[in-house]
Amino acid sequence: TMIAANNHADVYVWDPSMSTRNLKPITKFRAHETPGAYLLHAKLSPDCRSLVTTSSDKSAKLWDTSTWECNQTLEHNKHTKWVWDAVFS
Repeated sequence: TMIAANNHADVYVWDPSMSTRNLKPITKFRAHETPGAYLLHAKLSPDCRSLVTTSSDKSAKLWDTSTWECNQTLEHNKHTKWVWDAVFS
């Protein structure tokens, strides 16, 4: 699985095992819906079962890569800064 994201919070997903000639995204979705929010990072877990996205909307979101549904939004009501990065361990 190959992931790309832009600052408008759009995430694009490709399957590089498919033909590399005319490679097109297999799906596209908006990761953070808050108007004006920037998507800062999108990272796949080592087992490729999860994706985490971080944003200027002060949240991180955990996505299931089999459905591309958001499983969890991680935010804290006292958090006042952008969530710049995340890591799987």
